[in-house]
Amino acid sequence: MMEEIVYNPDGTYYTREREFDEGFLKSIENSKKQRRIIEIQNRLNELTQDFTQMQCGAVFEDADDRVAEFQTLHNELRTLLGKEPREYK
Repeated sequence: MMEEIVYNPDGTYYTREREFDEGFLKSIENSKKQRRIIEIQNRLNELTQDFTQMQCGAVFEDADDRVAEFQTLHNELRTLLGKEPREYK
């Protein structure tokens, strides 16, 4: 059983207990997974741009933190896509 929020036309709402079937719950889980994949991809793109700037001479005080974040997010993305995480040196 899960709690469902029901909205009325006048803008008010109430909650009720509802039994959801397995397919509906799976679709919610897939939506959350897709949303997280998009979030990770966007952040990885930002970090990649930072790395490109570093190669061109830009200095970032937290460069090591950015590399660690990239590695963590990249492995999370690989896991969400059903791939094995990579080992980094």
